[in-house]
Amino acid sequence: MAAIRQRSQPAAAGRMRYPPASAFLESTSKIAPMTTMPATAPVFLHQMHPASAMHLPTAGPAAHSSVLPMHRGELPTSGQRGQRTAPGRWRPSATDLLIVFGVVCLLMGAFFGLAIFFSSGPGPGSTIPVAEHSKHRVPAETVAEVHMRAAAHARERVASGSTPTTNAERRERVRGMMELAWGGYKQHAWGANELRPVSRQGHSAQIFGNVEGATIVDALDTLILMNMTDEVAAARVWIEVNLTFDIDAHVSTFEVCIRYLGGLLSAYALTEDDIYRRKAAEIGDRLLPAFDTPTGIPWSAVNLRSGKGMTWSWAPGGCAILSELGTMSLEFEYLSRITGNPVYADKARQAVALVIANVPPNGMYPNYIHPQSGQWGPYDVSVGALGDSFYEYLYKGWILAGKPQNSPLKKAYDDAIVALQPLIRTSQRGNMFIAESKNGTKHNKMGHLACFIGGLFALSAADARSVDEAERLFRSGMGITETCYRGYANSATGLGPEEMQFDTPVELSSANAGHRYYVLRPEVIESYFYMWRITKDERYRTYAWEAVEALEKHARCGARGYCGIKDVQINPPVHDDLQQSYFLAETLKYLYLIFDDGSLLPLDRWVMNTEAHPLPVLV
Repeated sequence: MAAIRQRSQPAAAGRMRYPPASAFLESTSKIAPMTTMPATAPVFLHQMHPASAMHLPTAGPAAHSSVLPMHRGELPTSGQRGQRTAPGRWRPSATDLLIVFGVVCLLMGAFFGLAIFFSSGPGPGSTIPVAEHSKHRVPAETVAEVHMRAAAHARERVASGSTPTTNAERRERVRGMMELAWGGYKQHAWGANELRPVSRQGHSAQIFGNVEGATIVDALDTLILMNMTDEVAAARVWIEVNLTFDIDAHVSTFEVCIRYLGGLLSAYALTEDDIYRRKAAEIGDRLLPAFDTPTGIPWSAVNLRSGKGMTWSWAPGGCAILSELGTMSLEFEYLSRITGNPVYADKARQAVALVIANVPPNGMYPNYIHPQSGQWGPYDVSVGALGDSFYEYLYKGWILAGKPQNSPLKKAYDDAIVALQPLIRTSQRGNMFIAESKNGTKHNKMGHLACFIGGLFALSAADARSVDEAERLFRSGMGITETCYRGYANSATGLGPEEMQFDTPVELSSANAGHRYYVLRPEVIESYFYMWRITKDERYRTYAWEAVEALEKHARCGARGYCGIKDVQINPPVHDDLQQSYFLAETLKYLYLIFDDGSLLPLDRWVMNTEAHPLPVLV
């Protein structure tokens, strides 16, 4: 979720955060309730209880029979079968022989039954292990097949035109949106970076240089998680044959890292297919020259062939961007782990360490810093555009490393959140938001990109340094998420504006029509996802479903695709004719996961990069 995503304007490049299978079953951590918190809110008492262990269920006590033999030389008494043939000897009758034969058959059947039971699960056909608490098995089907059969039933209901009512049906509706978005891209823009659904052609932004296939790489792990096997196969072939980074052009270091490198790393983590690891190492090597500055702070853009770096022309004084330089550590740490080459992690750590060491006295990190001197630029502070994913990666970098003790990343995150408290405000109408600061002056506005912070606050509350801090963090996360929902609910289209103003006549929207666009961003839905996973409060699923309906009604465009909206307060809307790659990578993925039962990507074992590409916790 990081810095400038040049998604709608060149000056707003990148995520401007961007705002940013192996074992998927979740072992859910339990959190003790706090009486001062809302009924749906978890409470964090210094640390969460250890997650329950995951393993296959053990078989119950084996049924078995036992034969009580007569003592040697004992003669049968009255009522026993058999007959005496000679003193001290006994010859069994035909009936006795049949009984013994039957008992032997029973014992052999029990033995082979147990052998089949223990060897039946999960094998090569089952990608999802059975949880410890499961009491039943389906011998004739793998767990994955049971899930697929249930999903197929839900798809049939959705295809029949029935209004989705169950979470499984709603999940399949989201899957159908993915099929539509991917199908339109494949039909009209295959190999290009993004799709223009209305004009039915490909599109590429400056941030990609001449690198192609952004949608293919960005959407790949979503296809994997949705079990869209044919589409995954087509994407894999294109990546192996056509994806190249030997390009004589400057690309956004940040955007290529989170979309291409992040997408390839996630695909490798989910499939262990070595083609994705090799391609990830290739782009990692071509991004390394970006760190060749006097300070180690990476250039904003780098030529993938020559290695020459530069900053954005619109950045003041040749500065680098906080969210961009701080949003490479997850990807580079994992790349070092799977390649055995420490250089990637070392470069990313050095850049972040320098920034942390030079934090201003008030603890707030400005959005701009000079890559050659390490001096701060203009004193603008934001957790939205230009700042957002820097804070995200401080916390998530600590998670990825397995939550080590005395981590400088965790300390920097905790200190930064305390320093940001003066920016967390509540308007006169009761809407909580996190303001922006420009040269020390606070502005009562919050961008769509900043809405990710609600989920991050709630997620990190479990690891707060005190109970009071945990409660404050969680309440802030819940309050900001609620405000972002209201921004959606109060618009004419049910989709939120790029910027919301507060304590003005246009609260929850913007007086500037140029700030009321929606470009398929995921940050609000991202916070719904984390709030749902943490609280299990159904309201967040309700909010998410409202977003699905709004997207279907107002963002669906062209022959097969989804477009941004130029003004969310105008209905019917005017579309921008661009299906962003992150719509498939993030927005649809988070919606799908919200309606999942919680078994996909447990948060104690996976961490999302700022483009929603899951990476496994390194332990």
